[in-house]
Amino acid sequence: MPDLRLSLIAGLMLCAAPATAQDDTPQDDVPLGGVGRLACSQVTGAGNLPYLSQAADWALGYMAGRLDAGQVLQDDAALSPADPIDLVTGIATRCTETPDAPVIDAVRDIAAKVFGDAADAGPVVADAPPPEPDLPEPIAPRETQAPPARPDGIEQTTPEDDTSTEQDETEDT
Repeated sequence: MPDLRLSLIAGLMLCAAPATAQDDTPQDDVPLGGVGRLACSQVTGAGNLPYLSQAADWALGYMAGRLDAGQVLQDDAALSPADPIDLVTGIATRCTETPDAPVIDAVRDIAAKVFGDAADAGPVVADAPPPEPDLPEPIAPRETQAPPARPDGIEQTTPEDDTSTEQDETEDT
């Protein structure tokens, strides 16, 4: 029986060992990834609206992190860190002005206006744009063929021109 207890305790200790292992990376050296490293030119313009939406969602998390860290909002701040429209507008405006800068710079600029002080962080370099996807050509034609023109002498009737009613048509039969 003592051997069974010893085996059980040893097994539990082995299972707990990976859970207690920690990464040796210092907190200040954690790399930034995701939409914050995109170049601003990749989130502006009508074709990039999904990326702008992702950037705004990411910015909401960034602002929440600064609030959780104990930073206090300015009373007279024109932008709200909890309003997605304010974040999208701020990111789009800043990114239009500086298309080569990373999105994190635009978010930090908004945060500096909202919290009154800049983030304690170093510079971030925008990632290179991803390569265009290698997609096969579509099987369907790119443009739909127009139908043939209406022959002369055939006129189209509109509902306003048609004065007969369904009841009139049934009485004739």
